[in-house]
Amino acid sequence: MSDDKSMVLFGDSLLAEIRKSLILKLESKLRNTVALNCATGGINTNDGIKRIDLISKMKPNYVVLSFGANDCAPWKEQVPLELFTKNYTKIIKSFPLSEVIVFLCPMANFLDDNASSQLFNKQLLLYNSVSKQIALENKAKLIDIQLDLEKLFEAGQKYHEADGLHLNEIGYQVFIDELVRMVN
Repeated sequence: MSDDKSMVLFGDSLLAEIRKSLILKLESKLRNTVALNCATGGINTNDGIKRIDLISKMKPNYVVLSFGANDCAPWKEQVPLELFTKNYTKIIKSFPLSEVIVFLCPMANFLDDNASSQLFNKQLLLYNSVSKQIALENKAKLIDIQLDLEKLFEAGQKYHEADGLHLNEIGYQVFIDELVRMVN
């Protein structure tokens, strides 16, 4: 019998941006774990619900979820908070045999548009709060790296890509370190 474990990343572009080099880095730090990235940029919890039956059939040891940024983005058709709550609860409950880890979306910093940053972050705080509550109610672990990222910013290090939303290599290193800490 194999001691190998599996990890599935499922959600929006915050996980979809974890490409091969970062997957290999993650796998090198995890003991006998193969990571599969099933995340897709632009999806929200409505899209996640459509895919959950297929993804949950993999029965991974660990599933890392990232939803909320597209659900609350003011420039997209938003998923109302009540439906987001229902969707995210169903997604988490679809992995009864897996250790579920919820990644909370870090705050955005759209450099050329402070008003959009504030509008998005206000909504995001609300959706992240609900995500956290759902995770705790369902005994899922949480990755909230916002404080670590703020420390980097205060030290003069940038952790966003130029778009102000997605993480760069430094930001993803913080995420990977936290994920590895939780799993090992």
